[in-house]
Amino acid sequence: MSAVLDAIYGAYGIGTNVAVNGLDGGVGGTWSELTREALFLGALVAHLLPDNAEASGLLALMRHCEARRPAQFDAGGRFVPLVQQDTTLWDRALMAAAEAALLQAAGLRQPGPFQLEAAIQSAHSQRAFTGHTPWPAIAALYAALVEHFPSTGALIGCAVARADAGRLRLLGALASDEVAGYQPYWIVLAYLSGRTGQGDALRRALERALGLTADERIRRYLQAVAATGRWIW
Repeated sequence: MSAVLDAIYGAYGIGTNVAVNGLDGGVGGTWSELTREALFLGALVAHLLPDNAEASGLLALMRHCEARRPAQFDAGGRFVPLVQQDTTLWDRALMAAAEAALLQAAGLRQPGPFQLEAAIQSAHSQRAFTGHTPWPAIAALYAALVEHFPSTGALIGCAVARADAGRLRLLGALASDEVAGYQPYWIVLAYLSGRTGQGDALRRALERALGLTADERIRRYLQAVAATGRWIW
């Protein structure tokens, strides 16, 4: 079942990238058929296996991510980072459905990586109601994810939540072949380099990130960051 859930999440990620890059024959940012199918399969598996906490956790994770899709780009087609998105554009019904799935998972007391990732996204969603992102809670959830279910993605997320020089050193310790083609790594490395005043390292990391970015709207955002050294429009 773990492999099935991984496959569904992988399909969701691929479908999202296809839709964001406008390669599905429609307008960039629309749902691709693969994304729709992944969401359907996630809901189906969670329904058929109500005692599988990770199935509900995966469904919660995908729904939280999907709820924020309308705010990912502004009216001019420019990329908008999560922390700057207009929360009034987030899909409240989908967020509520995600929370219901996460609550179902939590009640089973079977910790797993999808549940922790969903909890992180749930914490981000609180900004829609409080106006603030609970970074200490997000950092704690990422720390638990790294401790119990370590992965490159988890470590990179933890580095963002705990943006300090120590996390920058941890990123530098990752195997070069593991991150060479992993765009999020180079973006986070650039972000942390800028936070610690390492302008040259920021520019080098952004150059690598740009080379790994297909979506022209995100490329323009990264180019603006490289030109200004600031992570906002």
